[in-house]
Amino acid sequence: MFRDRNNYRIETPEDWWALLEAVWDDILLTTQQLGYDLNKPATDDLRCDGKMLDGKSFLQDLMEAKRHRDWERVHRYLESFWLAAPDSSYIHSLPSWHQLCDLCSEAAVAFEPDWCGKFPWSLAPGDKVRWNDPDDGKCSRHLTIETITFCGQGDGGDCMVKITGKDGSYLECFAKELS
Repeated sequence: MFRDRNNYRIETPEDWWALLEAVWDDILLTTQQLGYDLNKPATDDLRCDGKMLDGKSFLQDLMEAKRHRDWERVHRYLESFWLAAPDSSYIHSLPSWHQLCDLCSEAAVAFEPDWCGKFPWSLAPGDKVRWNDPDDGKCSRHLTIETITFCGQGDGGDCMVKITGKDGSYLECFAKELS
């Protein structure tokens, strides 16, 4: 459910597009701060066959994909920015970085709802877990599980997990981050 750029949960395509619109200018600014030249001629590298895109720049192609609501193409661009960003704590201070990460990680939930299913391990409602935040443990916490959902494979084959805590908290993480 989308309320505003800081109060949202991506559950539908409309939620995903609303968040993208809300943080669009920040995402473009962030890509520039990370050194991406979106004005250079675009190749189809992000679309897998390496062909030139009729003389368009990356920005023109991204804007066209957004205008046509081609979520897969927009997602590929966003994910390429996300994956190429430096692994440094300062990245989390860039405008809308957290929302960019959510747009990348939640696209399948919004657009491919059958992707999620039952969590295949022995965790169940009522179990207590600790989330070990990989960002120097800054946000690590304990949760008592109200609901738990397995959401497919992330990079490196680890599975994504969604947990709603009995206290109403919400967590999305890799299963390997739980103990």
